[in-house]
Amino acid sequence: MWGTNVSVGGKRTSSTWRKISTASWRPSEDSTITVVLELPVSDVKKFLKNESLSSGTRITLTHYVGWVLGKVMGLYPEMNVLVRRDQIFFRKEVNFSFLVASGRANHDSEDLTGVLVRNIDQKSLAEIATVLDGQARAVRDVESEESEPFAGLKGIVAKLPWPLMRYGLRLTGFILFQLNLWRRFFGLEKDAFGSCMITSVGMLGLKLALPRIYPFSGNVLMVCVGAVHEKALVISGKVEVGEVINVAIAADHRVVDGYGGAQILRTFESLFLSMGDLNKLEPVRKEIAK
Repeated sequence: MWGTNVSVGGKRTSSTWRKISTASWRPSEDSTITVVLELPVSDVKKFLKNESLSSGTRITLTHYVGWVLGKVMGLYPEMNVLVRRDQIFFRKEVNFSFLVASGRANHDSEDLTGVLVRNIDQKSLAEIATVLDGQARAVRDVESEESEPFAGLKGIVAKLPWPLMRYGLRLTGFILFQLNLWRRFFGLEKDAFGSCMITSVGMLGLKLALPRIYPFSGNVLMVCVGAVHEKALVISGKVEVGEVINVAIAADHRVVDGYGGAQILRTFESLFLSMGDLNKLEPVRKEIAK
């Protein structure tokens, strides 16, 4: 029996320019815009160490980025959307997927799988870390690949001849997100990719990688977290050595433009540097409104 894949609400009202943009762009072929934020992390690392000790759960910078971005999506529901047949619909839940290593090598490369965190805007840092670590550990501990979140889809795609693989993925993406239909047959849980996908290249020792939105995911954001590294920073008029990370964000231009994107990025940066303190957003909002 068929069921709804993504839980959506009413249709978002679009300006004339947004309608033109939506009709002009195509997902992940020419509609991606990318920005890189360089953020100091010395204070954040101290905060995460205290949070880890108090919760008894290992909390990483990737967890932290997802936690902060979840808050931002809650504040800007116009970004938490699904694009269907050139129309934009609000999502009822803020769901993010995190790419994790499955622990299985596949043709000399690490096989990846996804872990979905539902309602991430309502979860604490410790809750996000617990969900991710628990599911990632479960995937790595089992002997069979059948328990992986994407096992069914991988199995179906693996059986297709190479010339048909792309068409098979396109058909799957079309059914799941353009028609918004779901069946267990696809081997995926409902809304398996969420509105945003987050990955870390920092664990590979890379400072920066520019992501692209996976074309058959229904994502409007793809985020890549780089490795912590030292850099000369100007602090209170003096040059000092500090620790920073690069957070690269790819966004669907059909959903956000420069002005709206700047608001969201400044909000993200403010929350990131204030350890998620919503009370410190008011000065930022007033400055944006000028």
